[in-house]
Amino acid sequence: MLLPATAWQLNSSQRATRSGAPHNASNSEFWPVPEITTLCIRKETLEVGGLTLGRPTIVQMVENRRKENYKREKVTGKPRLRYHVVVTELDGTFPRRLNEKPHLYVELSASSPEVRFEQLQRGAGSAFAVGHHVRLHPNPPRCSVYSDRAKARAELKRCKELLVRLGHAVNNVESTWVDEFVVYIFDLDPTGKEKQMTNNDGSRKKGYVYVGQSANPLDIRIGQHRRERTSMSGKDIGAKPTRDRAFTLREYRTVYTQEHSKELERQLAAQYDRRDFLVDAGHVTPRKLRKREAKASGE
Repeated sequence: MLLPATAWQLNSSQRATRSGAPHNASNSEFWPVPEITTLCIRKETLEVGGLTLGRPTIVQMVENRRKENYKREKVTGKPRLRYHVVVTELDGTFPRRLNEKPHLYVELSASSPEVRFEQLQRGAGSAFAVGHHVRLHPNPPRCSVYSDRAKARAELKRCKELLVRLGHAVNNVESTWVDEFVVYIFDLDPTGKEKQMTNNDGSRKKGYVYVGQSANPLDIRIGQHRRERTSMSGKDIGAKPTRDRAFTLREYRTVYTQEHSKELERQLAAQYDRRDFLVDAGHVTPRKLRKREAKASGE
């Protein structure tokens, strides 16, 4: 249903007052005040030109604005579509990784999230989620809006990755509620590391730690480091610093993507290095990274 002109289009004096600039009487553009945005759809009522608009009118008003912008940009040759990342919560029929984290549906849309959600409730979108949309996720990640589809798809991937990191299952993909990675820190016996445990000023480091990450459960990974377990192919995959050296678990963290586990492994290794520990962390050992950087800069 089209809206009455007075409900979403202001007269010349109102335009000039709202925008702070003279109005061109020949200009028939829709009301250009900042309130007429997709954020309006979050409101149940909106005061416009002395009128109180209800939610259905607000939704139609914003959709009319989007269509008018599309027509204008088509004539001027400007990008016609702006892609939004839409995040909705699905009902309890979908599995969750954490009970307090709902299973999410995430997609790109040329419509605003509020308009797209109403379309999804009417049966749009992927078939697996039809009839299961509960609401727009109230705290979605801050995702940018792009006209370029390639950039928008990259932003969609980034937002999905962030939501999985936060513990959500996403788009009915099994790995998002099954996969877990552990990042762990061992306190190692510093015997035989007297030279490395001494700083240049003669002071002693606070301790000797090993930082690692694995897709195996923590108890299995500890067994591999103790040489009590092997890989599926029978290989010894314990780290060299833990070979024939006593160690105890200092701390560990569980994350949900391999990219996050590798990133966290590097961050924790650097953090303990700054705290004046002797750190071993495989290929992300801080002192080894500094040597590589120094060698590269010297070349």
